Amino acid sequence: MSTATAPLKLTDLSVSALVAGLIAMLTGYTSSLVLMIQAGQAAHLSDAQVASWIWALSIGMGVTTIGLTLLTRAPIVIAWSTPGAAL
Repeated sequence: MSTATAPLKLTDLSVSALVAGLIAMLTGYTSSLVLMIQAGQAAHLSDAQVASWIWALSIGMGVTTIGLTLLTRAPIVIAWSTPGAAL
C-alpha cells in the first residue's frame, strides 16, 4: 500500500508535530495577512472588502493546507501573497 493512501492514525500525531504545524501556519498566515491589508489600503478598498479578502485567504489556505497534508501525509503549508508584492 502506498503511504499517500494510508489512513491517518492518531498515533501519527505528537505534540512536537502539532507545535511545528502551528508555528508554520502562523508564519504563513501572518505574512500573507500583512500583504493583503497593505494591498487593500493601496487600492483604497473599504474595511468590508479587505475583511472579505482576509476571509477568503483564511478559508483557502486552511482547506488547501489540510487537504494536501492529508493527501501526501507530509506537512505542506500554503502561503499566498498578492502579485508583485515582492517588488
